[in-house]
Amino acid sequence: MYDTDEIQIESEQETNYKEYFYKSLEAILKNTEWYETRIFELYSNGDTDKGIKPRSARSISRITGISRQEILRVIKEIKQKANEHFNTNYRHIIASTDIRP
Repeated sequence: MYDTDEIQIESEQETNYKEYFYKSLEAILKNTEWYETRIFELYSNGDTDKGIKPRSARSISRITGISRQEILRVIKEIKQKANEHFNTNYRHIIASTDIRP
């Protein structure tokens, strides 16, 4: 018998939220300068060949010479734009699938 306390099952709403948020993020990254897109990719995924850890502005800064403040500014700006895009284009879809008991 399995202990089910540790199993987490995503609801349909959580799955939809993630799917639409990633669509928003992709749309924003398509219209962003290559420089900002690359910083976001390095921040999100890292680069093992270059020794850049995921979600580490400090390691990106160390390798690229770009200031940590600039990296964090770019990340914050992309996240804000993605949130605005999501709220404008997809929030109503998520709200309509809200299943409450």
